[in-house]
Amino acid sequence: MWRLLACLKPYRGRVALGMLCLLAVDLVVMWAPRVLGAEIDRLARDDGSGLSRSAATLLAIGVASAGLRFGWRWCLIGASRALRRDLRQRLYEHLARLHESVAARRSVGEMLSLASSDIEAVQMACGFGLLAAADALILMVIGLVMLLDLSPALTLAALVPLPALAVVAWLGGRAIHARATTAQESTAAFAERVRESLAGARVIKAHGRDDAFLAALDDANRRLMDDQLALARWSAMVEPLAALLAGVTVIVVLLYGGSLVLDGALGLGDFVAFTGCLALLAWPMSAVGMVVNLARRGTAALDRLESAQAEPVESDPADALPAPVDDALAAHALTFTYPGATRAALSDVTFALNAGATLGIVGPTGAGKSTLAHLLLRIHEPPTGALTFGGVDLARMRRGDVRRAVVVVPQEPVVFSTSVLENIAFGAPLDDAAVAGAAEAARIADEIAAMPDGYATLLGERGLTLSGGQRQRVTLARALARDPRVLLLDDALSSVDARTEAAIVGDLRRRRAGRTTIIIAHRASAVRHADLIIVLDHGRISERGTHAGLLAAGGWYARLARLQLAAGDGALDGDDA
Repeated sequence: MWRLLACLKPYRGRVALGMLCLLAVDLVVMWAPRVLGAEIDRLARDDGSGLSRSAATLLAIGVASAGLRFGWRWCLIGASRALRRDLRQRLYEHLARLHESVAARRSVGEMLSLASSDIEAVQMACGFGLLAAADALILMVIGLVMLLDLSPALTLAALVPLPALAVVAWLGGRAIHARATTAQESTAAFAERVRESLAGARVIKAHGRDDAFLAALDDANRRLMDDQLALARWSAMVEPLAALLAGVTVIVVLLYGGSLVLDGALGLGDFVAFTGCLALLAWPMSAVGMVVNLARRGTAALDRLESAQAEPVESDPADALPAPVDDALAAHALTFTYPGATRAALSDVTFALNAGATLGIVGPTGAGKSTLAHLLLRIHEPPTGALTFGGVDLARMRRGDVRRAVVVVPQEPVVFSTSVLENIAFGAPLDDAAVAGAAEAARIADEIAAMPDGYATLLGERGLTLSGGQRQRVTLARALARDPRVLLLDDALSSVDARTEAAIVGDLRRRRAGRTTIIIAHRASAVRHADLIIVLDHGRISERGTHAGLLAAGGWYARLARLQLAAGDGALDGDDA
């Protein structure tokens, strides 16, 4: 229990008060058998003079114990609920700041399991488990003192089953801990399987893979059930065995204590008081199994939580620099390799973009375009000195400043299950005019007006009520509403038709005049107005220049433009540029 007690350190005042209430109530209730035994002895002597006083004492004991029980419940159970709240908050804050490599390694299902069942197990262990352990310990100590005072010989006889109880607790605890860890891991795997099935429901149905996914879900569900049953079997053995040993103690006391009464070595009143105290001790003896069960489950869950919170998070050094005023961007022989990879994703990439200019980045799939975007946002750490923002090394800048200055529109749009207005405003204090202007620039305003409730229309889970192009334009409007210093479009118009794309790009030129913009695209039409265009191929810059210059060079970019012109993607010739 010591590791679990450490979790309650921030609430030690409340826990201490609860422990005092618990101690007081145990002292009060353990006094009741003594009062009852003394009254029986008086009645045996035909002396009923103190009957009213004893009845009043027992009533006072009942009232006092009720008030004190409320006190320890409010303090101890309340502290465990506060612990649950704070654990969830700390876990979320940690997961939100996880390094990208770690976040990619841990599934969403595992994180949901940590935030729900694991934290619930810790709360139960720190709440009811701690309560049962403390109550059992206090009652044991007080009870043993009273029992020894009544009859040392009978007390020693009552302690005979305790060594067996210790063995049951030790062996059962080890088995429960191992099986609780396995059951929690199966819960995480099942949660991830359910999440994948719900998130990919459209794709699963479109490919007719319903039965296969249902079979996989059933398999994960059965594994979870088997692991939980294995845990339940051990829990079902430990708790009844502890209760059985407590029952053995009662039998020993009745047989041996009865003989002592018959022999005159123990008074009837003392025997009644002894059995009354022993009855109160039956709870702590049988509670050993419950405490072991809760504590082992709690420590298994705590192991998983501590493992997650030990994962590295993004952090800035104490001497991190703020974002500069100048928005110029430059790459200096940038080379980057993903951890564990053998081939560099980017090799010797060099370019310079003046503040207020537009950079176009094109290239085949897997050429390193998105990798460059992630490095600019510090999602992955760029090599020292390889990227500069306003002449300052990007690797030395504060991440928060970088991400406030550089706003990205990703190629996979993220739409939240809330209204259109809240999706575009994204928590920022924007007025309706700013949201409407951003929607106009993203060419989504007319479609929003046609929705049932306009900007108040609630979008479905992950924006599934919108088309792919609509989701992209809502996320583009979100970025434009913030009017960022640097706007980065990471293939953000791939689901938009060529005519709409041309209108959006044209409006961006006017709206972003004098502001730095980076456009990553597969279409030459999206970057034809850029001040500088670079072509990435296998992580290297194979071509650079303006639209007209690259067309005249007749390289990969020119071939791409001709193919898209032939496919009807719009005017891409040099004169139009």
